[in-house]
Amino acid sequence: MTRTSYRLGERQSAHVGAAMVVVRSFGVAPARRTTVRADKRFQISNLVGMADGVPGTDYPVIGYTVFAGVEYSVIQLPTSLYQILIDSAGRPLHQLLNGDVFLMNSASVHPPDVRFTPGPEEPHSSPEGTINYELLYGGTDGNAFTLTYREYGADGVNCPTAGQELRYAATSTTIRFRDLQIAVHAVTGDQIEFTVLADGR
Repeated sequence: MTRTSYRLGERQSAHVGAAMVVVRSFGVAPARRTTVRADKRFQISNLVGMADGVPGTDYPVIGYTVFAGVEYSVIQLPTSLYQILIDSAGRPLHQLLNGDVFLMNSASVHPPDVRFTPGPEEPHSSPEGTINYELLYGGTDGNAFTLTYREYGADGVNCPTAGQELRYAATSTTIRFRDLQIAVHAVTGDQIEFTVLADGR
């Protein structure tokens, strides 16, 4: 679903530094598990480290990784510096992870039949299909007016991932940017009056 700050054909205004146009459309990746729960007390250890846990506790899934061609959920246990890997059937891998480094020694799993059941699945934002940007009015010097383009990632609007200053003649009555067609009614040092005529949707 795309959310915008405007309605096509509706006259609007924006002050200097304010957003004229905001477009937010987040791609959604397939839902994935966010937690797992063990069916019994367990311990996974090798010569370097150990991870253990108890049944009935929801352990967070902090990411996913591929080992030997198989995708695993990466589980962080509060009792260990290391992470354990769980396959789609809920079986732990005989291997510990330290950040993004697999520990060299094979790990032992006790008991060997411990299984992890997934918690609820939640959709999450994906960079694919995400449109997330805004145009800010930058004022005019009498000859031209400026707009600032800010693009953001799929994770929100905390930090722009790209930006560009756009300049248009102060006498422009219609401007274009990407799929946007905007009628310009008036520009001053304080604000711009405009109407979004088309946006390609």
